[in-house]
Amino acid sequence: MKIGDWKQALEIYERASTADPKATTFRRNIVYVVQEWGRAVAKEEGAVAAARLITSIAPRFSNIKKIQSVGQNVIVRAINQSLKAGAYQDAQQVLSDVEPFFSERGAYEKLAASVYYGWAKPLAKKGKWEEAVAVYTRGYENHPKNKKLIHNLTATWHQWANSFIKKKQWERAITVYRNGLKALPGTRIFEQNIRYCEAQMKK
Repeated sequence: MKIGDWKQALEIYERASTADPKATTFRRNIVYVVQEWGRAVAKEEGAVAAARLITSIAPRFSNIKKIQSVGQNVIVRAINQSLKAGAYQDAQQVLSDVEPFFSERGAYEKLAASVYYGWAKPLAKKGKWEEAVAVYTRGYENHPKNKKLIHNLTATWHQWANSFIKKKQWERAITVYRNGLKALPGTRIFEQNIRYCEAQMKK
């Protein structure tokens, strides 16, 4: 179906459901149309457009419980498409736009962690540690209580330093760990590994 057809179908089912509120068939069809319309927009126009569509439509059907979960699924799929395509800024924009749509904070924070992970992972794989750290730092600043983001940021600082430890470049590793401590004060593994590197330098 074309985008305009989904809109027309939704309007028809909405009128039918209003006329006969007890008819479950109309509500099920509304859920299906919202889902497929959102997917079609994501495919043709991108994740940002799909997210805006879902968040604009959903309030009209607050009496249909499944609309929110279906809408969230469409948003997650759209974000994953953006990440796969390397459209990381789009994924972050969607994340920002849809925050009010997630009534459960845990689900939203899980989505946030996946966005920054999907963005930073390819950079880390290429050894672009500074860029990977910058991505996770942005996520941490936007979501300071997100334990998964804190873990990933800590791990990336450690992996960056470890890339120097493997080469016995102790001073460079220490510099990375010290910068990591500035970003994440009190991180014990950084403090311990600084002492380790300092001890190795004395040998």
